[in-house]
Parts: sequence; C-alpha cells; structure tokens
Amino acid sequence: MKKEAGAARGTRGQSGPAARTGRARSAPRVPPAASRPPVLAAADPADASAAARSLWFVLVALALARAALAFLPGMWWWGANTLRFVAPAWGWSLWAIAAAMLIPSVARRAMPAFSRTGDALVAHPALVALACAAFALLVWSLPDRLYFVGDFMMRLGSALGQVPPENVFPQATPLDLLLHYRLPVWLRSQLGVEPLVTERVLGAIKAALLAGLGVAYARALRLNGGTGLAAAAIVIFGGYLGLFTGFGKALGELVVITACIGVCAMWMVHEGRGLLLMGATLALGILLHRSGALLLVPAAVAWIAWFRRFGGGGRWSRWDVALGLALPAGALAFAMPRMLVTFTATDREHLALGSAAQGGAGLAGVLAALVSRVHLADALDHVLLLSPLAVALPFVALPLLRHARRRPDAAVVAAFALVATLTILLVHPRQGELRDWDVFAPSAVALSLALAWVVGETLRAAPRHAWLAPAVVCAALAPAVVWIGQGTDVPRGIARVRAYLIEEPRRPDPERAQLWAWLGVRHMADRRREAAAEAYREAAAIAPSPRFLVEWAIAEADLGHTRDAQAILLRAAARGPNMAGVWLTLATITADLGELEAARGYARRALELDPKNRAAADLLSRLEGADTLASAQRRSPAR
Repeated sequence: MKKEAGAARGTRGQSGPAARTGRARSAPRVPPAASRPPVLAAADPADASAAARSLWFVLVALALARAALAFLPGMWWWGANTLRFVAPAWGWSLWAIAAAMLIPSVARRAMPAFSRTGDALVAHPALVALACAAFALLVWSLPDRLYFVGDFMMRLGSALGQVPPENVFPQATPLDLLLHYRLPVWLRSQLGVEPLVTERVLGAIKAALLAGLGVAYARALRLNGGTGLAAAAIVIFGGYLGLFTGFGKALGELVVITACIGVCAMWMVHEGRGLLLMGATLALGILLHRSGALLLVPAAVAWIAWFRRFGGGGRWSRWDVALGLALPAGALAFAMPRMLVTFTATDREHLALGSAAQGGAGLAGVLAALVSRVHLADALDHVLLLSPLAVALPFVALPLLRHARRRPDAAVVAAFALVATLTILLVHPRQGELRDWDVFAPSAVALSLALAWVVGETLRAAPRHAWLAPAVVCAALAPAVVWIGQGTDVPRGIARVRAYLIEEPRRPDPERAQLWAWLGVRHMADRRREAAAEAYREAAAIAPSPRFLVEWAIAEADLGHTRDAQAILLRAAARGPNMAGVWLTLATITADLGELEAARGYARRALELDPKNRAAADLLSRLEGADTLASAQRRSPAR
C-alpha cells in the first residue's frame, strides 16, 4: 500500500493548501495529461527495476551487435548489419550517439533536456504540430532511389503508363487503387506532377501523422517527460518509415492505421472514449488492405476491456458505440468476398512457399518451414530492421507479468504482440525476405506499441532508472534513420543485395533468380550494361525462363553481342513457343543481323500468336518492304 501511495503521489503532483503556497507556484509546470492519476495500479518498483536492468542489458547487446556485424561477412543477420552498407561518417555518428547514451553518467546529464522536450510535447499541441512537420521534412529529405522494396518498380511503371495496371494490382482494393494508381495518374495528366513526387508527398503526410500518433500514444498511456518521449520514439522510429519515402502501396497507410488503433485502444481502456474513431479507423484499414482484418483481434480485446470498465449504466447502447461497432462490421462484410478470393489465389502461396522450401507439403511442410533455422533468423531480422528495439520485449515484460495480469491495457498490447509475432513467423513473402519486408511493416508497428507500453510502465514505476529514456530514444532513432538513409545510396544498396545473394545462408533458387533479375533492371537503368548482362545471365542460369532469357538477350544486344543475343532468344523460343513477345524480339535481333528471311518467319509467328500485335505487324511490313526493294535493285540494269 505504501508503494502504491508513493507512486500515486509522484504522479498526481501537489494538491490541497500546499499547492496554493509560493513554493507550489514556483514548481515546474506539470502537463495536464500527467497531472491526472493513472486509472490503473502501477507496477511494483522492485519488478520495474528488474525490467529496467533487463532493458539496459538488451540495449547494450544490440549496440554491440550492430557494430560487430558491420565488419563480419555473411547475411544471416541482415536486419542488424545496416551499418555495413551506409556511409561511415553519418552512420557511425548516429551509432556513437546512441551508444554514448547507454553510459549512465552521460544519459543523466542529457535527461533534463529529454524531460523538458517530453513535457513540452505533451503540454503544447502547437509544438506537436511543429515536430510532426519537422519529421515529415526528415522523411522527405531521404527519398528512396533504390526502388527495391516489394513491387516498387512495377507500381511506379504502372503509374507512368509503362506497365498494365492489371498486372500490378490484381489483389489491390479499390481504395488502394484510388490512392496509389488513379490519384498519381490524374495528377500527372492534369498538373504534370510525377507519380514518384506524389507518393513522396503522401509519404511525408503519413510520416507526420505517425509522429502525431506516437505522441498521442504516450499521452494515452499517461506518460510525460523523458518516459513519454521514449514511448513516443519507440512508436515513431521504425524501419517501416521506409514505406514513406516513395513506395506506393496501402501497407504504408496501414502502418499509420495500426498506430491509430493503438491510441484508440488506450483511450477506450483508460478513459472510456475513442470508440467511434476506433471503428472508423478499423473499417478504413479493412478497406485499404486485406491484412487490416488482423487488427480486429486487438480491437476486440479493447472493446471487451471497455465494456467491463465503462459499459455499465446503459452506455453500451449509445449511438457512437453502435456506430463504432457497425463500421468495421460493414467494412468486413463488404471486403470479405475479395479477401477470400485473394487468399485462395495468392495468400496461400505465402505459406506454400515455406513448405516448398522445406521439401514438404501441407501442415507438415508449414511446420517444417516454421522451425527452420534460416526462417527463424529471417523472422528475427524483420524485427531488428522494422522495430529496432522490439527484441527487448520478452526480456523487459517478463518481470512485469505479475503486474500485467491485473491490467486490461496489458491484454490489449499482448494481443498486438501476439498477432504481430504469428504474422512474422507464418508468412513467407513471395519475392523473398529481403525484398518483401513491407509485408511485415504493420506487424512491426504492433510490436512497437507493445514495447512502448512495457517501457512506459517500467520507467514510471522505477523513477531511479528514468535515465534510460535518452538511451531508448537514441537506440530507436539511430537504426531507423540509418535504414531509410540507405535507400538514398544506390551503390551501397546494390552492394547489400549482392551480399545477400552470394553470401551465406544460401537462398532458394526462385528468390535468387528474382533478385538477380532485379539487379539487371537496376543496372540497365543506371546504364551499366555489362553488369546488367552479368545479372541477367545469373538469373537465367538459375531459372532459364523465357522472361529471364529475353532480358539477358536484350542486355547482350545492347553490348553489341547480337549473335549471342540471337542464340539466347532461340533458347527462349524453345521454352516459350507460344509467347509472341519472344518471337518478336527474336525477329528484331535477327533482322539486325541481316537475316531477313528468317526474321520475316519469326515476325509471322509472332503475328499468328497475337494478331493484334501492332509492333509485329509493323516489323513484318518493314521486312517485306526491304525485301521488295532489294529484289527491285537486283532486277534494275547496272549503270
């Protein structure tokens, strides 16, 4: 009882007659959110101290691991070796600042500044708006120039009219299409704004919203000072910021939506408000992307906790409660048919890929893939990359379990962590772990929400460990900024992809072939023709599909190796005899060699397969015209 009373006094601040004295008036201003007593009991100080010590040990281990991995070969821990592939000057500078904050004496000196910043953010909305604008400017200043993540190139090419949209957006929802296809295409046609600029503007807006939600989450947890700043930083600074630097996909919006649902859940549990916003945000997430339905789990836990604490007296029958429940239910009913089709056609492959990699099928294959050493390492890499401190979650939460059992908000964050963990463990991205990390970005936000709650409870109940707040802020910020900064450095980004391809562990052949082909496209864009030909040759050696063979042939033709290109295309035609594009490319290359009769035969074959192919018809017309002209010249008398 004494411990709880002491914690309550520390949280409430002064009250009663003493608050009206001159001494009380001279005390620092306490932000309104922190002046309210916590609605739920604080953790035991002894347990919180144990959790704080665990947090410090994990932060030190992470700092040492990130430094060591910058010098070690191998790509087992690609989620933590980002310092190996960035400019040393600024990458190591950020690491050094974060490492310095792990020294207690240094962190204690920095603590007053962090506390004042946290208090100011909680107390002054205008300052929050300014911080959000500054954060958006930071993300805007680090554009993605590598175009590696997910289907970045295909989506950008579709908006530019280079790739048919039906090839890029077969599973996209109408809302995803509106934001990331129709809007960029319209702005380009009407105002001349390039699609990449549109996506970067949208990304900066999402970054500002995420920053505001990070602060709102700290306020919802009744945190202030350095502790509140640490909780906000954990939510804000994650590798998922890379989705805001030009990539156009609804998973970026889902990152913001996940954070918003976390804020609403804490409002519901602590204060009994936010039900309508929760329902509207959840409905928006479901309509944006099918994985938004996973957020129904923590949302349901929040609804149950609200009903137990605040649902009495007929409050459950209010209009906002009914609408808050009806909105996600309606969105789910609307989206469910499309979700089922997508799961049958596409999402099952995410599990089947893991089974195939382990040489099994069905449930046995899924389980074998789940426990494989490479997959478990990749799952940990996703966590290290996207939520840099989330590996501390089990170690810091363990001492607080006794306290957490009495907290309904702990059940909410546990639901976030459970859904995120299962998603990261069970899903095997189609294009590989390194490239399709965007699939796990919303899950990483869920882990960040859970960790922010655990760290907040730890430092609130163990004020003598409050100096850890600067360490937490810097430990979250440094790897996140290093990661998104890596996308601006094309040569180092390419070096990272090549290391992933040629160093241990060896990746499945389909993944390696896709990555070599991406390198070929990337080198062609940079006019590095020899490197492009090498990359395509590697892709075709692994998976000699007509597509890879044609791309390799085009790269060889660009180098002037026309005869080699023809031989490669003949292999492609043998493997894809019904592909008009293969025959058309072969006809073009053969014509360049002066073999007009053979070229006409290849062009006719392309037209037989695709009678509406205008390029094949034009090529055949030119070839026949050239033959007619040559015949006329042979018949004309010599002068």
